[in-house]
Amino acid sequence: AFGAVVSADARGVLEYWSATEPFGLPAGVRFQFKTETDLYAVAKARARPLALAVSPDGEHFAVCASDLKVRLFSFRTGKTRRTYDESSESLHALQKDGDDAYRLEAFDFGRRMA
Repeated sequence: AFGAVVSADARGVLEYWSATEPFGLPAGVRFQFKTETDLYAVAKARARPLALAVSPDGEHFAVCASDLKVRLFSFRTGKTRRTYDESSESLHALQKDGDDAYRLEAFDFGRRMA
């Protein structure tokens, strides 16, 4: 939809590229400088991107990183829409203090965490 490529390097830096020359920022983005975005969020966390997926309509993309967080970005703004913490610490906190609807029996929780 945007004729763009989103890339991530081992340092955690996310980049946007136009798919055609001159390979600058693609049309449709609402920023001029990366400092106006959250594209450094993974690098600031000192994490490495492990996977990157783009939504079918191209409006959003998600990055899973070595800090066990999944970050959902808006393509147009480069801003983080939501961050999901998949670390064992956050799962233990949710099991201990979270809503009853998400709580598992102690045996089931222990088995899933093993």
